[in-house]
Amino acid sequence: MGVIVDTSTLVIAERRKHSAGEVFGQLRDVCGDSVIGISVVTLVELIWKRTVSSARRLWTI
Repeated sequence: MGVIVDTSTLVIAERRKHSAGEVFGQLRDVCGDSVIGISVVTLVELIWKRTVSSARRLWTI
């Protein structure tokens, strides 16, 4: 069995000032050798957020 991380987990962690590395490190501590993955929807949302943030920075210069 494994664990799938969705966007809400990463959003909550970000609001609490935790990095993705910290989140996955804590999951590894709790879940041990279980497989930990990211849902495809979460991956697309993260890419979209990064793209929009980069575009906004370009337009505010």
